[in-house]
Amino acid sequence: LTTLYDISATTNEYLDLDLILNKVMTKTLQAMGSPVGLLHLEDEDNNVLQLVLQVGLQPWLEAAVRSMDAPNSLWERVRQADQVLVTRDLMNHDALGLEPATEDPHYIGVPVHAKGRLIGVLSAFVEPEKNPSEENLNLLITIADQIGNAVENTRLRQQAEQAAVMEERQRLARELHDSVTQSLYSLILFSDATRTQTNLENPERLNHYLDRMHETSQQALKEMRLL
Repeated sequence: LTTLYDISATTNEYLDLDLILNKVMTKTLQAMGSPVGLLHLEDEDNNVLQLVLQVGLQPWLEAAVRSMDAPNSLWERVRQADQVLVTRDLMNHDALGLEPATEDPHYIGVPVHAKGRLIGVLSAFVEPEKNPSEENLNLLITIADQIGNAVENTRLRQQAEQAAVMEERQRLARELHDSVTQSLYSLILFSDATRTQTNLENPERLNHYLDRMHETSQQALKEMRLL
């Protein structure tokens, strides 16, 4: 319960998704006594799983993990079945830097969902002597749901920010169009009036209209620069 409370607080406290995921993974592995954790999320464009976070792997082993992103990888099996997978048949588990000693570690893979749609897989490796308990499995399933919510909330927030930016651009475009249109129309009127006063040989009115044309042009220029 303490772990779930901490994770819930983390997902609500921070806005940066990478920071949230790192903190959530660290707390998860601590609670489960697991040395290695992985998080794969779907690439929406290519519809494949991509490793977005690892904790506990040595840097030089990360490339080996990425090379396991194949149809027969453990996390892909979780994704295809859309259900929890607990196994000790790790297939190339030595690439993960786990002791390939007498017994294989336990692999636990849990689907990550957002709004009922599978978006990734949360994985943890548990040492051979520590059998995964039902309590640990339920904990990991609940944490996977929290991660799914955090990912979805981040995507929704990004969409909202993009929509707000687009709306602001459209508002500025409308203001710019209306303002400049009005200024140009005024210049046309003043130029017509200036031509009339020139034909009437009225220097006083002519200078007045020229001054107004100059002021209107200056104001239009200011508005353009401001917008």
